Amino acid sequence: MWAEWGAATRGAIDPRSERRRLWEVEVADLPILDLRRPDVRNALGVTLEELIGPRRAAQALGSRAGELGALGLLVPSAAREDAWNLVVFPDGFDRLTVGRSRSTNPRPPAR
Repeated sequence: MWAEWGAATRGAIDPRSERRRLWEVEVADLPILDLRRPDVRNALGVTLEELIGPRRAAQALGSRAGELGALGLLVPSAAREDAWNLVVFPDGFDRLTVGRSRSTNPRPPAR
């Protein structure tokens, strides 16, 4: 959570001031494009470096993915080499089941 948050804000917000709510979500029958796979990236004409760099490159794929019938993307993390994120488009929200949640103000990882 902190790694993605840090990548998204680029350090502009003090993490100690941010309270978070974490939700458990179950996903069923969601057609996605798995951008962790090199063959999928090649077919879409995007590189891994473009996906983990400034957000515009990854965000621009949303409309193209929708044209291909996807309701979401599985994308490599911009913050951690060994992690990934599931992006769900609004039309796919009905395929999610929201479970429990918790409010937290965790400490950022030690540097």
